[in-house]
Amino acid sequence: MKTIQKKTHYLKRVGDYRYEGLIEMFKGFNKALDNYKQKFEEISWYEGDNYNEETELIYGVALVSLQNYINGCCADFIKIRPDGYTENHQYYSENTKIIANDVSQIRLIIELANYFKHKNDKTGLNKYTRQCIEKLDLLKHRSNEENGWSENLMIEGLEMLYHNDFNLNQLLPIVKSWRDENIERI
Repeated sequence: MKTIQKKTHYLKRVGDYRYEGLIEMFKGFNKALDNYKQKFEEISWYEGDNYNEETELIYGVALVSLQNYINGCCADFIKIRPDGYTENHQYYSENTKIIANDVSQIRLIIELANYFKHKNDKTGLNKYTRQCIEKLDLLKHRSNEENGWSENLMIEGLEMLYHNDFNLNQLLPIVKSWRDENIERI
């Protein structure tokens, strides 16, 4: 009797080359954050607001790199079309934990990255980013430039993604498991 072998999709066989690059980038991000943590511990006048302002760039670039990873994976999924989706955003809530008000972890990563990239644009935030941060009540953490308040919206959004310890590496398994679960559906 002849056995029939099921074909394994190439995305399952070749591994996740994008993820390896993320791991290396996050090593650099974490090293930079460690330098700021040391500064926070050693300099008496250096407070949490200073730390948040100076590390925002690191967190923002980390979010943008995760966004790029997610959208690259979505492009792969769309090529395969196991479920007929034709837009990246259709995958943002698939196989991922919902944080609150129908906002998934992946959606929050995407929208925090968009917020970081476009928060100073004259046209403002796009409707999806605004809707997401409104659903999670994050706008209350946005800075008030007249009063010189610091920017905490991204930090508060990131805290929604962390289990307990504010550790950038906790974001990597979120995107990896999301990709792996979507690949398993193929």
